[in-house]
Amino acid sequence: MLCSLSFLRQYFGQICIASVHTMPSATRDDIIPPLGMDRNADGDQRGSSFPEKQMTVCAVMLALLEKGTSMLGTLNFIWATAVLLGGFVSSLDISDFFFVSILLVAEGLRIFGRRGELEVRTFTIVKIYSFFIQDFSASICIYFSTSRLKGKGAYGRSGHVQGLALSIFYWVSLVESSLIAFGLSLRTFVAISPLSLHLVENYPLIFVSRIYQGRFFREVREKYGLCDSHFRTVHRFFYDSYSRCVSGSIFDGLKMEFVSYSVELLHSSDGDEQLMGVRLLSALVKRNEFALERLRSIGAIRGVVEMLIDMLNLGKFKFQREAAQIISNLVNIHRYRILMMSTPHSMESIASLLYKNQDSEESHYSDLSLLGLGILKSLANDHGNHAKIGSSKRLLVKIIRFTELDGKGAPECQLKILAIETLTGIARDEKVRESIGGIDGVLYNFFSLFFMNINEELVSKAGEALSFLSLDNNQNCEIMMTIKLRHDFPNLIQRLISVLNEPVRGTSAARILRNLYAYAEANCVEVKEITAASAQVVGPVMEGDDINQEAAIGLAAQIFKCMTKSDFDRVFNEQGAGAAIRRSLISKVVEVLRRHPSPSKEVPNIRRFSIQLLIALMVMDRSSIEMRSDLEAALEEVMKSTSVLESYSAFSGTVGLRSHRMAIPVLVQSAIELLPN
Repeated sequence: MLCSLSFLRQYFGQICIASVHTMPSATRDDIIPPLGMDRNADGDQRGSSFPEKQMTVCAVMLALLEKGTSMLGTLNFIWATAVLLGGFVSSLDISDFFFVSILLVAEGLRIFGRRGELEVRTFTIVKIYSFFIQDFSASICIYFSTSRLKGKGAYGRSGHVQGLALSIFYWVSLVESSLIAFGLSLRTFVAISPLSLHLVENYPLIFVSRIYQGRFFREVREKYGLCDSHFRTVHRFFYDSYSRCVSGSIFDGLKMEFVSYSVELLHSSDGDEQLMGVRLLSALVKRNEFALERLRSIGAIRGVVEMLIDMLNLGKFKFQREAAQIISNLVNIHRYRILMMSTPHSMESIASLLYKNQDSEESHYSDLSLLGLGILKSLANDHGNHAKIGSSKRLLVKIIRFTELDGKGAPECQLKILAIETLTGIARDEKVRESIGGIDGVLYNFFSLFFMNINEELVSKAGEALSFLSLDNNQNCEIMMTIKLRHDFPNLIQRLISVLNEPVRGTSAARILRNLYAYAEANCVEVKEITAASAQVVGPVMEGDDINQEAAIGLAAQIFKCMTKSDFDRVFNEQGAGAAIRRSLISKVVEVLRRHPSPSKEVPNIRRFSIQLLIALMVMDRSSIEMRSDLEAALEEVMKSTSVLESYSAFSGTVGLRSHRMAIPVLVQSAIELLPN
């Protein structure tokens, strides 16, 4: 029987899985098929290989066993009432009448116990009682049927027809009760979930464990990364699948899967069931081979995202954490970011996750803050979201407060980094940039992090934020020009100049200085330190890598165009040093242009800045140009390979934010005209 059941399970499982995909779309409720679902080499959807599918197939097999025994029980009941108690009631021996009556009562008890088992979803005393009733009735049937079949007289005491009718009744009752006991043992093994988990992991040779260890618990736990806290939900999922197969069509349970089942739990009015549902969803979207497909399924079910957003406002830590983990994974997909931003009150719900207090009573809320900032950071990846996020003054202030956290531990640094990355993302919008800079103390705090922190990642993120905040913003640049951080530096510009050659701070310092010099030039603000910076910037121009070199060349072009030849020679006052440095810079420009025959995504402005530096040097002194043919050839190559990528000074993803005033072809033409004959 065991071999036959194993064979039927494998064979029927393949048929059942295939039949789920051929069901009419009307049976799939309101679930929209996920877009882009992966398919395997045979063209089947990956959904058929989900670990829980094996659970539903086993539930179907148990349900078929139950349905088969119920049919035998019905047949036996009809046989007893119509044939034995109807046709032979007057000639039945009193003992046979007694045994037939007991077996019919036992069958009724079994049906009563099965109904209680199906109605109770969790493992409680009621389910134990239901199992006991069914087991007791099956034992009675086996005992009395066996005892009567062993006795002599079924054919002898009565006529041949009556004896045959009694034998058929007892044999059917014995087969039915044996199948009931077998199926009940399997279901009981699954019902006692903590004990069954221990048994299947320690006694793998048991046949039952071969079913449940290989197909249920271990595969589900390993592939989804589930912990013991999810065991109750998995157990309930199996029993609900079995219950639906028994109560209705076998396909009602077969088409169940974890995502739709979790959503059903979310719609429950019971708080424990809602928590079970959101915990299971959170586990499904964590890093495993099915996470992307599960995310698509969750986002495609109507109303789920809105429900998860509402959970962020519940004020219950467990609900908020699980819902936030799901949303933080969903917002990595572009279309779900759009859905999030189109949901009313989504920003207010995300803001409810941000807790700055880090005392002992609320230390666990730092997890919520990390999740909330991570969600905002992902939303800030889309250019269209910047204004909506930045329009909430309350949300902006909450984010900025995280950059002011005390302490230098890993959690505090991580919160600061996420807050700065979020602000950097939304600062790509001009109005938001001004709103952030207008909040008291923000720029001062960012520069404090930039200059005085030892965490390199935090320093780098603070510098990137300051680069965007100073980009084409007169208000922020004006505030920056008045900041004084240390007594040994009279102003911020000299402090920035002092770190130009540092590997971590140098790139951001060059970008900030370029923006400040551009502001000073446009607004006729005198910057006395401009010539002092020229000596510091030559080193990164000559020796830096592409990213550092791009920033340094851009700063050098901005500085040198404001200098005369005498100013340049005075800075580099060694004998012949001025002309030699100009020649070296021009050679470096040629090298950079040759190294980048086409626009680069990593350094989109390096060719533009190089041409601007070349123009500044030639305007300063055309007599130092000794590489006319090389320069002309390099400039002509640039003219042939211009791209829209070089037309913008900053980007938000693939969207250009600020276009340069002068196109590349115009710059190239200006440089060619300045070349000496």
